[in-house]
Amino acid sequence: MRRLISSFAFHLYKNNYEKYLKHNTISKSEYKELKKLFFKKSYSRFSPINYLPNSEFNSLKILYNYLSLSALSEISNKSIHELCAEYKWEMKFKIRDQALGLKLNDLSNSWGKENVALFNCFNTIKFKEKVFKNIPLYGAKVLDFGSSIGCASFLASNYGTIKHTISDVPGYPLDVAEKALTNCGLDVIKRPINNPISPPTYEKNEFDVIYCLHTLEHTTSPIKTCENILNSLKKGGYLIYTFYKASAPDGINTVEALEQREETLKLLKDNCSQTNINNLKPFIVGIKK
Repeated sequence: MRRLISSFAFHLYKNNYEKYLKHNTISKSEYKELKKLFFKKSYSRFSPINYLPNSEFNSLKILYNYLSLSALSEISNKSIHELCAEYKWEMKFKIRDQALGLKLNDLSNSWGKENVALFNCFNTIKFKEKVFKNIPLYGAKVLDFGSSIGCASFLASNYGTIKHTISDVPGYPLDVAEKALTNCGLDVIKRPINNPISPPTYEKNEFDVIYCLHTLEHTTSPIKTCENILNSLKKGGYLIYTFYKASAPDGINTVEALEQREETLKLLKDNCSQTNINNLKPFIVGIKK
């Protein structure tokens, strides 16, 4: 049944070609074929019935597969078809292996490699519509902390945001985010995390909304990171975050994040009121007190 659903579901996705790609070099027919490939690569390993294209939001996630891969293609001088051929789900474990046992600076460099960007280009599936459509994004200035390839920023921009600050370790994922979002005509500011021990500070009360998704478990100073982003969030502003509980540090999920998880979550809870949006797991949405 899963294979059957995967084989036809991509046909139901909205094209988005006229809205986003009519000035692009790719033709409608080429995009249709790539979209079919993106669905096969990204969605078929999950239960596809949960990801059928019943909304514009799901269509936008598939579209960003192309937009981010196009940016990676420009940066890496590889064709999109070459990049598609390289991607396999098992790449996740290679990324983990390349980080094992590294010292902090080398670990940061590992997170910025091309294969990390490529893996994330095919994993836009993880975002949920509820964490975008229930947040007041119209006219908002947004910080995407731990932005990787920038998918959260792209999805948020479809709800009327006006400016995006993207932050991650230097390297391919952050460069892909900057290029892909700029290619979409968005107002983008890139703020690299050059020193993972000392995360960047931002202007006080600079942002209306902060996304910190799939990031805190990878940090080396989660408490300081959260103090910095809370300081930059306006009172009444929205903080959307996840903090997975790793069973053990493994080079991607850090020792510090594992040790400081409960204290970090308490800090966030003490400074943010919880919303009444239901069924958001694993995402948490707080409003700064």
